[in-house]
Order: sequence, then C-alpha cells, then structure tokens
Amino acid sequence: MKGWSVNKTVLCVFPFLACLIAASAFAADKVVILRAATYQTPSSPQVMLVKEWAKEVEEKTGGRVKITIYPSATLVGPFETYEGVTKGVADIGNSNFSYSKGRFPMMECVDLPHGLKTTAVATHLINDFNKRFKPKELDDVKVLWLEGMAQGRFHTRKPIRTLEDMRGVRIRSNAFTANMVKALGGTPVGLPISEAYEAISKGICDGITTAYDGLIQFKLDALCKYHTLATSIVYTAGFFWVMNKEKWQSIPPDAQKIIDAMDERYIDKAAKMWAAVDADSIEKLKATGHTFIPLSPQEDARWGEKMKPIFDDYVKMTKEKGVPGEEALNWVRDYLKKNDR
Repeated sequence: MKGWSVNKTVLCVFPFLACLIAASAFAADKVVILRAATYQTPSSPQVMLVKEWAKEVEEKTGGRVKITIYPSATLVGPFETYEGVTKGVADIGNSNFSYSKGRFPMMECVDLPHGLKTTAVATHLINDFNKRFKPKELDDVKVLWLEGMAQGRFHTRKPIRTLEDMRGVRIRSNAFTANMVKALGGTPVGLPISEAYEAISKGICDGITTAYDGLIQFKLDALCKYHTLATSIVYTAGFFWVMNKEKWQSIPPDAQKIIDAMDERYIDKAAKMWAAVDADSIEKLKATGHTFIPLSPQEDARWGEKMKPIFDDYVKMTKEKGVPGEEALNWVRDYLKKNDR
C-alpha cells in the first residue's frame, strides 16, 4: 500500500509537470507583434531603414518580436504620433518633434538654426544630446533612436537672393522654422509637409523650408526650383523612433537586450542614410535644371544676425519651464565646433 501511494503521487505529479513545461514552452514561443506608425511614404529612405531594422529584430529574436510598418500616416497622423504611442494607438511611432510644439522644450534646442555644415552630424548630435541630458519630456516612452534631418534650407518658386526678397514671402513651415521665417521678414504657413504640394500649387504658399530630399519625396521639386544657400542658418529637424513603454516591457528581457544592442549601429546607419540621401537629392535637382543661390559672406551674415532673437527666446522659454536650455544650447554649440567640419 505504501509503495502504491508513492506511485500514485508520482503519477499525479507527472501531468502537472508536463503542463508546466508546456506552459513554459508556450511563454517562450509567444510572439510580440508591434505596429510601427510613420507618415513617411513606403519608398522613403526612412521607411527602408526601419524595414531593415524590423527584419533584423525578428531574425535576432528568433521570431519572437515582429514589427508591422504602417507608412503614409495610415495608422496615426504626424501631429498625433507621439501621443498615439503613449496611448497605445501605435506601439512604435516616427514623426517630427516640431509637430508637437511646446511638448519638447529640451529637444527644441537641436532644431534651432545652428548653421550646420554637414548632414551626418545632425543624427549623431541629437542622439548624443539625448544621452547627455536625458530629457524628462521623453520619460513616457522607450526611445529606440533619433534622427536629424538633412540640412534644412529655403526652397521657393521665385529666386530669393537677399533679405529684401524675403519680405512677405509665404513659406510653409513647421512649428520651429516659423520663427526663422518671421525673423527674415517672410510669412510662415503652418502645415505638415504632406499638405505642402497642394498649398504651393494653389498659391497659398510661395515656398517651403525643408531638406532637399523632402522636396523630391513629396514631389515639391516640380514647384520649387530655387534654393537659397544661406549657410549661417542651416538647421536640422529632429525625428523620433519611440515605443510604448508597456509594450516594451512586454518583450522578454533577453530580446530587449538584443534590440538595445542594435541602437548604435542604426544611429550610424541613419546618419549615413541622411548624408547619402542629401547628396543624391542635390544631384537629382541639378540634373533637372534647378537653381542654387549662394549668398555672399556679407549677405549670409545678415541672415545669421536675424537668428539671434530666436536663441534668446529659446533660453527665456526654457528658464520659464525650469529646464536647462542655456546649458543645452552651449553644449550643442561646443559639440558642433568639435564635430561639424
């Protein structure tokens, strides 16, 4: 009887262990599916890069993390992307910090008209800035990586050679470049870039501030054939790739480590991508008869002088919000002196 009791116990334990092992195997094999939203078009370099990243994530996690990409604002609009990620409308989101004016006072520093000389530096700048300051404004998401757009300039339907030519010119702007347009005597028109073609073709706007690739991607190169090379006010626009925090926490820790380990490579890939896109875009525009208008050193200095109040306003705004904007501004200037050559 005693032996029978032991055997009976063993027999009862085996099914329990089998269920436990099966449950563990199921948990290990559970697939986390992520929805990544962007307003960029399917053929854009940004979407091509995130597709490469998504494929690598799936491969390196053994298929446990899969990403479905929703381009062209099919899941959430560009202005709503960040909040959409925090609320779980999208699990991953890509958009422009400037589309949430006032929401990111520290990150605004990167978008100021610093007069960037090279394209690739912008992406390294914004990621190093985030690592250095760890802005609290990004605490509600998991930052995957950030990108700095290629050099932003003025593109218009008629040539702009002097400050006097800018008077009253209506320029499609984002929330940050609107201040630049005002300072130069123009009239900013706030629109997402996806609506710029219609606005310019109908005469609502006379031009746009963006990088050269933005013109081509959104077919604005057919409308804006003049490009003013005011080097003293060249700017970038900060873009984010961020993930919903709860969704991030649902990913197994070992898979999280795999994804985190990919960050630096994709930051570098993004920097090189923007540089290559910028160079290629310039060649395409030159081949189709576009006009590039360099300013004389004296005229360029006049444009740069007009930016000073923008920097002053930034420092004032950040002081009022209790964030170290002046420290951030000085850090960016030192960074560019060392790295933007």
